[in-house]
Amino acid sequence: MYIKNVANQHNNYYISNKINTKSYAINNTNEVLGYKVDKEGYFTAEFNKAANIPTDIKIHSNSLKNFVSELTHPFPFKSYESIDIAKTVGNAYKVFSQILNSSELLSSKETFSKDDLKHLPSHFILNSQGKLTKTFSYEEALQRVEEKVGFKDDLSATDMIYPTFYEALDDEILPIDKSLLSTNNWLWHKDKGIDFDKYINDDGSVSKAGLLMSFLARNYAYNDLVVGETTIYGKIRGLDKDVNPDDLQKLSNKILGLEGFPFDDEIMNKTSLKEFSNDLLKWRKENLDDIDEAFKYSKEITELLFKSVDEVLEKSKQNAKRWHELDLMV
Repeated sequence: MYIKNVANQHNNYYISNKINTKSYAINNTNEVLGYKVDKEGYFTAEFNKAANIPTDIKIHSNSLKNFVSELTHPFPFKSYESIDIAKTVGNAYKVFSQILNSSELLSSKETFSKDDLKHLPSHFILNSQGKLTKTFSYEEALQRVEEKVGFKDDLSATDMIYPTFYEALDDEILPIDKSLLSTNNWLWHKDKGIDFDKYINDDGSVSKAGLLMSFLARNYAYNDLVVGETTIYGKIRGLDKDVNPDDLQKLSNKILGLEGFPFDDEIMNKTSLKEFSNDLLKWRKENLDDIDEAFKYSKEITELLFKSVDEVLEKSKQNAKRWHELDLMV
């Protein structure tokens, strides 16, 4: 499948270049990513309120600054023109809190020892409404993978199993330590990580905020956590929740047929479907003798991405309802 192949080729899931609604005030030492921070660099209650997460979850600004820095790097094109970092963190918390609450032992804890972390589910399944339906220990996850013959692209949503923090076949999951939580997540390498030491207490335990950041690192690309404006490249990669996957497949097949089409950053980093359609039309006009065929092709591309404004609005309403229902749970 072309869309999934594109995603696999760029497994770093680099996202793009700006932060939605809030500007990054570089010259203001009391503000990071548009939100206030305290003297130690932790976001204040202002950010927690915007993200709709509990005020006792103290997220260090370096974590999200590095997160945005890594994900806004075009590789090779932008996937998002803008990211709402507060809503993104909020979405991660909606899922992570369900996983945490699935353990009677851990649900009331604010800090987690190495022994505590052994009781965290290794993998999980979400339904289409974003609600947790099943959790697995590491051994149970391996057994399920063997039963399903690995992680197949064509598995249904109810069969898809996701790792909470770790790669599926990592033999070093138990016993757990802080390096596993940070460096074992491919995004959080040493110099550009979530600054995981900010979440390690004097006794070696890990704060809930640290686990949340590690969960976001591992899962942002898999579970519709990121909120932002997608570029054409992002839509083609399937990152736009309002675009039908079947339509994307048809679109990718058509694009593959455009031998010689200039897939450069100027075109692929655009967000407007109308502009993209015009680019395709212009190129086809220059490469087809039949102008009617060119207009027809452009119209097909546009209709494949968004069949109608009403359909897009309805999907947006459904997504909003889904996340509102999760808000009531946390």
